[in-house]
Amino acid sequence: MNIKISAEQYKYLESTFAKEYANVFEKLGVGKLGRNLFDLDEDVLCMVRDWASEKLLRVGFDKDYQVNQEGKFLEDIIDVFYR
Repeated sequence: MNIKISAEQYKYLESTFAKEYANVFEKLGVGKLGRNLFDLDEDVLCMVRDWASEKLLRVGFDKDYQVNQEGKFLEDIIDVFYR
């Protein structure tokens, strides 16, 4: 499946997701179809989406249970990887 992520999203995944799942992050690489455009199988999409969903629950809300800035960013990543 083809997905396009922003440079910001790629950097965020590189600094967070890659630390936990380096072998999966390598599949993102530089973008097989062009800059920030990727052709990924459903397993990779699902893994990133699940990781982002779990991280959202851990760090994505403030003390009043409102979505914080990182939470909004994670929601955007989930949307991109949900195809």
